[in-house]
Amino acid sequence: MPDNPAGDTVGQRRQWRVQHGEIAFDKPLDAGFTLAIKHNAAFTALLPELAQAAPCYGVVRNPLAVLASWNSLELPVSRGHVPAGERLDPVLARALADEPDLLERQCRILEWFLGRLLDHLGPARLVRYEHLVRDPGAELFDRVGVARPVAGRFGNRNDNTAYPRDQVGAMATRLLSRPGRWRELYGEDEVRALAARLCGDAGAGTP
Repeated sequence: MPDNPAGDTVGQRRQWRVQHGEIAFDKPLDAGFTLAIKHNAAFTALLPELAQAAPCYGVVRNPLAVLASWNSLELPVSRGHVPAGERLDPVLARALADEPDLLERQCRILEWFLGRLLDHLGPARLVRYEHLVRDPGAELFDRVGVARPVAGRFGNRNDNTAYPRDQVGAMATRLLSRPGRWRELYGEDEVRALAARLCGDAGAGTP
C-alpha cells in the first residue's frame, strides 16, 4: 500500500497507482485496534451525522495547494466533480451542475469541504496539513489519544513539482478575488507565498 496513491509525473496528469480489492491483515489485532480509512468526500458529506456519533477531527491544507493538487490528478475532482459527495448532498450536486466553469466548480467543492468542517467541527478540531507533516505525533495522534505509529517528519508536498505551474496564477487570482471559508483558516499571505514558490515571481502578480 503506497503512502500516496497517485504517482508524481511532471508535465502530465498524475495517474492512480492503486485499485479496488481485498486486503489481508495477518497482524494480530486486539479488540481495541484502530482502523484508519480515507474517503474524503463521503465522510465530509456524512459529517453532520458522524460528528454527533463519534469524536471527529479534520485535516485542512493551504487552499492553493489543494487546487493545484486536484488539477494534477486524473480524477473526477480534476473535472470539477466529487461523485460520493454529490450523491449524498443534493445541494452540492445542484451547485456543480449549474456551473460551467471548471475552476469555479473546484472552488465550490473547496468551499463545501471547508464549510462542512468549520460548521460541524469548528477550528479547534481542525489540524493543518503543514503542521501535521512537520510533527505528526503532536498535531494528530497526541490530540486524539492514539499511540504514535511513527516518529520524525514527513515531507511537505505543497510545492510538488508535479503540480501544473502554468495554472497556479489563475488559481491564486481566483482564490484571492472571492470571500471563501478558507480565509477562516489561512491568510492571503500564505496563498501568495505558496504561489511565489510554485511560480517564482509570477505569484507576486496575484491581487
